[in-house]
Amino acid sequence: NIFPAVQKRIPEVRLWLLGNASTAEIQGLSSDKIRVTGRVPDVRPYLARAGAFVSPLRLGAGIKNKVLEALAMGCPVVATPLSVDGIEVTNGHDALVADGAAMVEAIVRVLQDADLRQRLSVNGRKLIEMRYSWDRVAEMYLKLYADITLQR
Repeated sequence: NIFPAVQKRIPEVRLWLLGNASTAEIQGLSSDKIRVTGRVPDVRPYLARAGAFVSPLRLGAGIKNKVLEALAMGCPVVATPLSVDGIEVTNGHDALVADGAAMVEAIVRVLQDADLRQRLSVNGRKLIEMRYSWDRVAEMYLKLYADITLQR
């Protein structure tokens, strides 16, 4: 539903659908404008050349590791609120957070505005380094463990 609306505004846009166990319906979307890869061994090359990573999730739970991966790669992120639930992004600073028709507008903005793409890229990467790096997560677990053991 989102891609055709973006394509009307940016006819040259291309969509890459990466992911495990693509259904026949998803594979049937493959065209000169839509590439369906299925599972890939490493998403980094795709994120490195993408104009944006779009996560339009409407259902699900838990932290979305693919969003964290995109932010870590410095790929500008456009996501639904559910997609960034549990991730401390600031809308307009680290990523663009939008739903429905606003998501189309956000994607178009990112793809057409090089300065915005650059800001989101830099700020998203900084967010990962400051809050979600392995070292930072290990520190948080050590603190939690210390707090728990001190309470005994």
